[in-house]
Amino acid sequence: MSVERNPSLVEKIARAYVESGKYETIASAYLAPDFNIEVMVHKGYGPRFLRPRYGIVDTLTRTHGCFANYIQALSENGHIFAEIDGKGVFLYATRGGRTHLTELLSNNAMTLYDIDLLIEHQANFAMIPLTLERALLNDQADINKATREYIANRMVTNIHERGNCSVVCMQRLPYDLQRGVLKEDTVQGYPVNRNLDGLKHAKVILNDSVGAGMTRSSILQIKKEADG
Repeated sequence: MSVERNPSLVEKIARAYVESGKYETIASAYLAPDFNIEVMVHKGYGPRFLRPRYGIVDTLTRTHGCFANYIQALSENGHIFAEIDGKGVFLYATRGGRTHLTELLSNNAMTLYDIDLLIEHQANFAMIPLTLERALLNDQADINKATREYIANRMVTNIHERGNCSVVCMQRLPYDLQRGVLKEDTVQGYPVNRNLDGLKHAKVILNDSVGAGMTRSSILQIKKEADG
């Protein structure tokens, strides 16, 4: 379903995947407001996908519809109410990061230690160390120390100042970093924002977020110049 209730938008997105050459076959499904479903199969032809050297070099988005009721809107007596399974969302977000990020990074011959700046969706600070502990588990013997150092030196944090900005936090974090409004601090016992000057010139950047519909989306960016 699209915000504009336009099935052509869903078709356009699916077609872009096959036209890029990254995928040979894509299925798109559009659920209309009257509950009719439009399903289309898109096949790509021509040269295979060549990963760019700079810019947005790769993305990975997955939606697990079976968990959609963790965040949903319910109608009752003509009124719409939001309902959230907080524990379900928390566990999904923290446990799902390892598989998702490993797949994206391994496809680019990288690990989390090749990332200069990790921008993580900050709905709840407690989700961040738990997600990283699982993602770094096989790489470090002292996982607690590795997690603390990663959060302090390769991430930026503003949830303790701005609260849960929802989807806006993915744009707000780099904006706050470049404007110089972030400060060194300690959140729930974890040191944060300890490498602000270095992160302003990060070359390899990973954005990772979890949203409604239990969609996890990650974007891998490489800047041509560290100062660019």
